[in-house]
Amino acid sequence: MKQLIGLVAAILLCAFLLVAGIAQEIPTASVEGTLTMKENGRPLPDALVTLRLFGSDDEDLRQRFTATTDAKGHFQFRRIPAADYKLSVSAQSHSLSDRRVSFSEGKTARLNLAAKPEDPYLSVYASQKVFTPDESPSIDITGFSPKFDFHLTAYRMDVDQVATKGGYQAALRLLTLPVVNAAAPPYGKKVLEKGTKEVERDAEGRFTKTLAIGKLPEGAYVIRCSNDKQTANLAILVSRIALVTKSSGNESLCFVTDITTGKPIEGATLWTPENPDNFRDSTLKQLGITDHDGLATVPLQSKQEGEQLFLARRGESMALVGVYRSNEAANAVLVTAFCERPAYRPGDTVYFKGFVRQRTNQGYLLPPQTSVEVSVRDPDDHELIKQSLPVNAHGSFNGSFITSGEAKPGYYNIICKALGAESSGVYANVVAYRKPEFSIEVTPNKDHFTMGDRASATVECKYYYGGPVVGAKVTAHVYRTPAFRTESDDEGGGDDVQSYGGVENYYSEDIEIVTDAAGKATIEFPTRAENDPEVFTNDYLYEVSADVSEADGKSCNGTGQVRVVRGDYDLSVTVENPILSKGDIAHLTVRTTDPVKSDQPAGGKLVTVESGIERWD
Repeated sequence: MKQLIGLVAAILLCAFLLVAGIAQEIPTASVEGTLTMKENGRPLPDALVTLRLFGSDDEDLRQRFTATTDAKGHFQFRRIPAADYKLSVSAQSHSLSDRRVSFSEGKTARLNLAAKPEDPYLSVYASQKVFTPDESPSIDITGFSPKFDFHLTAYRMDVDQVATKGGYQAALRLLTLPVVNAAAPPYGKKVLEKGTKEVERDAEGRFTKTLAIGKLPEGAYVIRCSNDKQTANLAILVSRIALVTKSSGNESLCFVTDITTGKPIEGATLWTPENPDNFRDSTLKQLGITDHDGLATVPLQSKQEGEQLFLARRGESMALVGVYRSNEAANAVLVTAFCERPAYRPGDTVYFKGFVRQRTNQGYLLPPQTSVEVSVRDPDDHELIKQSLPVNAHGSFNGSFITSGEAKPGYYNIICKALGAESSGVYANVVAYRKPEFSIEVTPNKDHFTMGDRASATVECKYYYGGPVVGAKVTAHVYRTPAFRTESDDEGGGDDVQSYGGVENYYSEDIEIVTDAAGKATIEFPTRAENDPEVFTNDYLYEVSADVSEADGKSCNGTGQVRVVRGDYDLSVTVENPILSKGDIAHLTVRTTDPVKSDQPAGGKLVTVESGIERWD
């Protein structure tokens, strides 16, 4: 008995799930295709093919479908919503311009795509930039070109020689950049030279070659790889020392250590370009020598915002660190302020408060007795107010100003200056809200239009006291989204129409017109776009968004929807027995009804029914 009850419950559950699934089914389509390389016609494997519902948010994963091509360049999508999509292809060295594609309900679309090759390129990469003399550096040469032949040369760079050509800033920065793809200055002594033709390419024609350079003595090296059209450079250091810096205020604490053992290095010299603000300066200035703990405190040379390079040397070994210095950090005084509210209305009083501090090696200290000069500028950068406010014993100040009742909305910049320093990013946000004096109503001129017709809607603009807004400029924007019918619970027939959430408003029309003596304007627009498919799989809702403005700048917005159907009648098909055994006959009910009211039949229509098989494994 228990087994019988369980069996009945299982059958009822399956029936419920089947009915629910049929009731909520969305029209679907399938896609199959092949992707080849345009230059040779061969399959392009491991490429990512993406279908994104046309106009949907790129970050919305629910509106995106992806497939990866196999070894034969084949890809497929099963049972995706029948709609319009943006198709894109991503591969290592081939690309295909995004394009719009449409898929019809119940159909299997077949796509044959050909991707173009990218421009030839060549790059040199090393997994690390610093090696010890006991290591054997290896580099990876990656490229995409019809020919692989290349010439590799390694130079031991004379930093001082390079500096005479372009300054130490240029010479040292050459070592800090990950890859230099331009013609470089003279390097120094050539230590290695070789060419190669042997290479393995992947299916796209890309190649990667790993070359061992071999052990190198301490020094700075540039490895240059070139062929007939491309050049790639890579700089590496072979050194036994490393440099770590920590900067605060106008000083930097430097620590030099042995790369292998981690022990501090005593007697390492620290250098920087004599004038770091002059890129072509070709002299070095010694800043200090590390003590027995490997430490040295050195001054920051630059007085401007930017990077200062530190060079540590011990014998033939060297280490480099770039320290970025902001204007704020370079200033010995900090001035900051804030408003007590995030927003104000015109006519409000803006209250603000701020602090002044001195930066020292011991941290922030209270400033001497001083005052703060305050300037308030409007959104157009016109100065409105100047004040001089005292700084109290706690290093703080406060002030206020009254905005005009007719003040222009926007951000008002409050600039506070003290002891040569200036605050930044202090704004009072003035926002205005005025109740609109008129309203807008957008009404379709018919309950529906047929695809291909010119649709229209009336924009009516009235003052709240009832009079029409005459001679107002109307700017209308028209968009559309696919629509699906759902049965209405209201008596009297008709269906509710809903847009397919998230699907793109790819159709767009912009229209300008002026309201007549009755405060009305008629908006007309085509229902078909230039790239529309010949046959649509859905009805559409066209949203008309109207902005109305008067000569004095007052404006208001209103929206309305226009329904556009595919034809003079609607067609639907229902499978009465969707689950069949082999040899069973499928029974279909095909209905033609009024395009808007599904309870009103539209007889005498010729209908063609096609059937096929789709196999699922």
